[in-house]
Amino acid sequence: RRNTTHALISQVYKSCCLYSELGRHDLAKVALSRMRSLVDSFKSSEFRDDFPNTLPLILHLEDAKIMTCQNNFDTAITHCKMIVNHLKNYVTGAIDQDNRQLLAKSLLLGGIWMTHQNVDSAKVILSSFFQKAAELALDIHNKTPSDSSPAQASAACFKLGEFAANLYSSLDARTTSDTWKRRNIAVAERRRELEVCSGEVKKLEKKARRSSDNMDAFNELWIHRETLKREVTMDE
Repeated sequence: RRNTTHALISQVYKSCCLYSELGRHDLAKVALSRMRSLVDSFKSSEFRDDFPNTLPLILHLEDAKIMTCQNNFDTAITHCKMIVNHLKNYVTGAIDQDNRQLLAKSLLLGGIWMTHQNVDSAKVILSSFFQKAAELALDIHNKTPSDSSPAQASAACFKLGEFAANLYSSLDARTTSDTWKRRNIAVAERRRELEVCSGEVKKLEKKARRSSDNMDAFNELWIHRETLKREVTMDE
């Protein structure tokens, strides 16, 4: 009976995952609801100790997948971050295999979904999600290989490389554009102007000490220099 129970829940779970991947959130929601009902009924039986302690987080991740099918990426990302925050203290390996795989999957999916939104910076997505997902997936495959670990590690590494390549292409296109070149010319001219202005301020400051007639010119030039300083700082 125990094997039948696990097979039944596993089949419903696979159906939910398949429907999510196909974008059929209506059928995925039905399958996930059935899975929760099955889990609740079996938890009150002698099989209650057979379920992994990560099961609530697994169901939350499936909820998040369904949300992305409905273009609700903000809530899906929040679910992913919650799962990651819950498991992040175990990334060193002092965690069982199921949790490590769930963490790697959550990091990867979170990174993928975050690329659809402009909430988090590219640095956060790259270093806190894609990079960690790839490192953890490779570590899982190297230390405890399974039938699914090569595909998971490959997917995580591919997404990391793809995202990094897109960042490089975007940066390369930006730094070689005419707009970028004009900006650099303007920045250089502003810095030169600041150097000249600073020298003039020093000269007028000495004259202003000797005669109050130069004070108005000094104050005006001093204000211009401070404005240039702020602009140069913003350029950096």
